[in-house]
Amino acid sequence: MNNQSITLMQLYFILTLSTGLLAHVFIIPILIGISGRDSWISGILSTLVVCLILLLFYYVMKVSKKENISAWIEKQFSPFFRYLFTIPMTILLFLIAYITVKDTIIWSTDSFLPRTPQIVLALLLLSVCFFTALVGIKSIAILSGILLPVVLLLGYLVGFVNMKEKEYRLLLPILEEGFQPVLLGSLYMFGVFAELIMIILLQHQVKNRISRKSIYIFTFFLLYLTVGPLIGGLTEFGLYESKLMRYPSFAQWRLAYIGNYIAHLDFFAVYQWLSGAFIRTALMIYLIPEIHLMTGKKRVWAVSIIFILLIVFVTLPVSDATILSMFEKYYLPLQFMTVFLMILYLFILSLIVSKRKGAKRNEAF
Repeated sequence: MNNQSITLMQLYFILTLSTGLLAHVFIIPILIGISGRDSWISGILSTLVVCLILLLFYYVMKVSKKENISAWIEKQFSPFFRYLFTIPMTILLFLIAYITVKDTIIWSTDSFLPRTPQIVLALLLLSVCFFTALVGIKSIAILSGILLPVVLLLGYLVGFVNMKEKEYRLLLPILEEGFQPVLLGSLYMFGVFAELIMIILLQHQVKNRISRKSIYIFTFFLLYLTVGPLIGGLTEFGLYESKLMRYPSFAQWRLAYIGNYIAHLDFFAVYQWLSGAFIRTALMIYLIPEIHLMTGKKRVWAVSIIFILLIVFVTLPVSDATILSMFEKYYLPLQFMTVFLMILYLFILSLIVSKRKGAKRNEAF
C-alpha cells in the first residue's frame, strides 16, 4: 500500500464524518440525561481539559515522526510492546464498529424500515464498508470529501429553518442542579475527544505536516458539533421532552419545514446518519489490520474476518434499551480510559526514545 496517500484536509474530512456521528448523534441523549440543560457547559469544560492532554498527544507525534505508530513501537522496542498497544486498540476499534452498525440498524428499523430484517440492513451497510476498507484509506478519504459538504450543508439548513422554533430562555436557569451533573457530563464528553487518537493511527498516511494548531482547531470543531445540537434540542423541545427522546438530533428534522408546502424534511437526516455510519465503520475496519501491520493476503483475510464477526454480533437480538445502557455505562467510559492509558503509554515510550537519543548525542561529544 502506498504510504502518505491523503492530505491533512482529507484526514479531517474523514474524522469529521466518523467522530461527528458520535458527537452529533450518539452522545446527545446521554449528555441531556446526565447534565440536563447544563449539558452544553459539560462540553466546554471537557474541551479545556482535553487541550492540556493534547500536549502529550502532540509530543508522541513529534517523537514518532509520522511513522506508523505500531511499526515505530516495534522498531524502537519489541513486538511485545507493540502488542500492548495494538490488542486494546483492536478491541476498541471493533467495539466502535459494532456500536455504530447496531445503533444505525435499530434507528433504521424504528424510523423508516420497520419490516426489513436486520440481517439485510447489516449486509447492505457492512458490504459497502468492507469493500471501501479493502481498497484503502484513499477511497475512504475521497468518499468523505464527496459526502461531507452535503452533510454540513444540511446541518446548517436544519439549524436555520428551525430558528423560529427556538426559545433560548429554556436554557435557564444555569446550574440549577449544582456543578456535579456538569462534571459527570464532562467525563462522558471525554469519550468523544478520545477518538482524536485516530490522528496518531493515521499520521503515516498524511502527506502534510500535522500541526498542533490544526489539531486544536479540529478539537473545538468537535465541541461545536456536540454543543450545536445540544442547544438546538433544548431550545426547541425543552429539557423534559428532550430527555424522553432517543435521538434529539433526528427529531429536530421533524420540526423543519420551508414555507407552506415543503415539509417532512427528516429524510435528509437519513443521508447525514448513513454517511457518518458508513465512513465510521469503514475506517474502523481499515484500521484494525493497519495497526497490526498486515499487508497483502493477510490484510484481505483480516478484513473478511472482521466483516463476518460484525455480521454475527450485529444480528444478535439486543434491544435498543440494552444498547443505550451499554453505551452509557460501559462503552464511553471504556473508550476514554483505554485511549487515555494508551496515550500515557505512548508518551512514556516517547520519553524513553528521546532520552536514548539525548544519551547518544552526549556520547558523540
